[in-house]
Formats: sequence, C-alpha cells, structure tokens
Amino acid sequence: MALVGIIVLGLSFSAFAQGTVEIEFMQWWQPEMKGDSFDQMIQNFETQNPDIKVKPVTLPYAEVRDQLMIQAAGKTLPDVVGVDPQWMHTLIKYGVIENLDTYIAKDGLDVSNLALKKVKDSAWIFPVTSYIYPLFYNIDLLKEAGFNEPPKTREEFLKYARALTKPDKGQYGWVLPLSLSLPNGISNDICPWVWAAGYDIMQDGKPYLNHQGVIEVLKFVNELYQNGFLSPGTMGKREPEKVEEFANARVAMMISSVAHINILRERNPNLNFAIAPIPAPAGYDGPPALRVASWDIGISAASSEPEKEAAWKLLKYITSTEVNAFVCSNANAFPGNLLAKPDYIGGDPVYEMAYDLFTKADLKYPLVGAPEAFGLERSFAELIHGMFEKTKTAEEVAAEAQKTWEQIFAENE
Repeated sequence: MALVGIIVLGLSFSAFAQGTVEIEFMQWWQPEMKGDSFDQMIQNFETQNPDIKVKPVTLPYAEVRDQLMIQAAGKTLPDVVGVDPQWMHTLIKYGVIENLDTYIAKDGLDVSNLALKKVKDSAWIFPVTSYIYPLFYNIDLLKEAGFNEPPKTREEFLKYARALTKPDKGQYGWVLPLSLSLPNGISNDICPWVWAAGYDIMQDGKPYLNHQGVIEVLKFVNELYQNGFLSPGTMGKREPEKVEEFANARVAMMISSVAHINILRERNPNLNFAIAPIPAPAGYDGPPALRVASWDIGISAASSEPEKEAAWKLLKYITSTEVNAFVCSNANAFPGNLLAKPDYIGGDPVYEMAYDLFTKADLKYPLVGAPEAFGLERSFAELIHGMFEKTKTAEEVAAEAQKTWEQIFAENE
C-alpha cells in the first residue's frame, strides 16, 4: 500500500514538473517597492499563468551586473533579468540577453507605447520605470545651520557644504561615492553638475569631456574634497553607503534616485527631507537638467525555449499598462509604458516635487548603448582619484578621460 502511495505521489509530481515551467527573475527592485507589492505582482502573474512559477532572486543593485557576467560565463543565468540600460552594450556583446525583435513580431505586439532604448536598431530590453536624480537635502540640518531653503547655485552649495560640515559630530555637507568596484558615481553624482550647467559628456554619440564645463565641475568637486566637506571614504564608497549615510543624517545633502525615497523612510521614519534641482552656476538661466535612470527587463539568451517563452510572458505582463502603473505607483517612479498612469503622488510633497521636476527638466540618460559603460565610468573615476590625491589637475583629468574614452569607443566599433 505504501508502495502504491509512493508511485501515485511520484506520478503526480512528474505531471506537475512536466506541466509547469519555473523561471528565475534576478533584480534589485523588490526592496525599493512598497511593502510586499513586488510579491503581489508576481503572485498575480502566477494566478493568471498557472503553468508558470516565478522564483525571484533579489540582490543589491551593486551586485546584479557582476552576477550577470559571472553567471553568463558559467551559463547559469536566471531567465529574466532586471537591467540598467547602461549595461546594454556589454550584455549584448557577450550574448547575455536575448534579442526581442522576434518575440515582438511573432506576437504582433504594439510597442509604440513603450519608451524603448534600441541598440543596433533592435529591442533587447523593455522599459519598466524611470527615475530622476535630484538633490536630496535634510531640512532639519539645513535649518540648524541657518538655511531655510536648498542651495540654488553651485556657489551656494559650496557655502552650505562648509556650514553643514561638523566633523566633531560626524556630520558632513555632501556625500560622493567614487568606488572603482561600482563606479556609477560618475553618472549619478559627477555628471549631474555638468548637465545642470548646460554642458554634456557626449556629443554626436562620441565622448565630449575635454571642455570647460567638465573642468569647472572637476575643480568644484575637488574643492569640496580638499576642504573636507565630503563624508570620509569617498574613493572606496558605493551607492548603498551613500543612501545609508543620508538616512542616518550623517550627510546633509546627496544626489540620488527618487527610487530611494521608500528606503529612506523605512530606514529612518523621522528623517525630514526634501528634494530640489541640481544647483547650476550663478548666472546660468537655462532649463534645469537631471540624470534619469531606469529599471528595464530582459530575457536570458542562455535559457531553454520553454523558459524563454515563459519569460516573454512575464516581460509583457510587467510592462502592460495596468501592471506598469501598479509597479510605478509602488516604486514612486515614472512609467516605461507611456499609457500607464501611476497614482503615487497623492498629495505627498516630495513626490509632487519629483513630478514637477520630471516635467520641467532636460532629462539625461547617460551612456545608454555606449560601449563598456562600466569601463568608461571606472576610468574616469580613477583619474578623479588622482586629482584628489593631488597628482593630476582638473585639466589633466578632462584631457586624459577624453583620450581614454575615445580609445574604448574605437576598440568597440
């Protein structure tokens, strides 16, 4: 009798295994969404697709890219991957992600409502959310220092940083993460100052670094560093540490993603903060400019056909109008599906300001589709380290960064 039970159980398990496809979904999104909203989204998908089981793999953003490259080499990639568009060139080059054109054509899917970022005239990832990177400031710390509003100019920012730096209290004016292991501080924390002054780092799809706009920003950042207005450890600091320092009121100001609003409120419910545009140089009267990042989603090229088909269904589901609105409402983001209408503003002054900035600013998506974006940022960060260590001038950093970037672009043509 026991043997019969084992056989029946084995048959039932076999039928389940044959009829159900399990896919892994690696991302960093889950903790940046409200409550259990990410899990709700996955559960709703599984309810609508009972033959598909989704196994979320949640890692810190800083680890996702590294894991993608490591697992690609070992052919153990998850089936669905959260992607920063800056990684696209590298992921395509090493065959990590699937070209989605065939799937779109097969389904006759209308993608005109998706803010696609194409490379080589093909779609490789679908957009889920977009986030601006404004200036975050601690209202209480600013008031203690005698400031009733955020700095409006670069010159004011320097003045604020000086007044807000109190090493004896472990408090500093600004935080700048420039780790070489995660060099996204270039796009997130350095370039916004360049854009806010009406300059750029790219021109006609080519590197554009050796000019006065970049040099002035380098001098400005170096002045902050040499005067000790930055929290210690700049050259080894990564983005998560930046957010943690601001959450614990160890720094008064930071440039960061509005995706971190939820994390800040969870880490410190009593934190009194607001956001503002990136300060521009005195006398500049152009439009405000802001760095924009996004959560995009792709399919692993290494997965089997059944898993790819299941992954494709998940991509379509997450970027569909209703679900995309749900994701953005719970991640305080702007939608990748242009028809989606998130309800996250709801009278919250921080989100209302974020929406106002998003609609008025000149939005910058740095290095999307550029070759080896990680290498571009890392090489620039290394040179800035040299400036901080007083072995290079701002002019030398700009000139050498331009030369290095041109070489990387040439090697990948």
